[in-house]
Amino acid sequence: MYTQQLVGDLMTIDPISIAPQARIEDAERLMELYDVTGLPVVEDSGTLLGVISQTDLLRGAGDVNSVVRRRFSGLRVADVMSSPAITVDMTTPLAEAARLMRDEKIHRVVAISDTGHAIGVLSSMDFVTLYADG
Repeated sequence: MYTQQLVGDLMTIDPISIAPQARIEDAERLMELYDVTGLPVVEDSGTLLGVISQTDLLRGAGDVNSVVRRRFSGLRVADVMSSPAITVDMTTPLAEAARLMRDEKIHRVVAISDTGHAIGVLSSMDFVTLYADG
């Protein structure tokens, strides 16, 4: 059953994204507001540049203790994002996307259009939900 499904069947469509020049605090706020752990980073034109995740935020702060003790100072999304983003097509089989996520040790892939625009995100939680819901 799962082997027949494609990324487009499970991905979050039209994901919340952020600009590379946005402040780190803005990324944190969006992730909390929308209950997500990562955001595509896109130019004004919509072209995908990378992904910023909670892991990137921790890495950018130095260590967990630094995050607890202080706020980021002047860092922008582009300073800590992962780039380039690992991408797939919405017609990629789910099994192939899962192997890519495993092999790259990432928690999400971004589905892009032919023009390089982020049109969806497939996260590891999407796979958990798929399995849990049967």
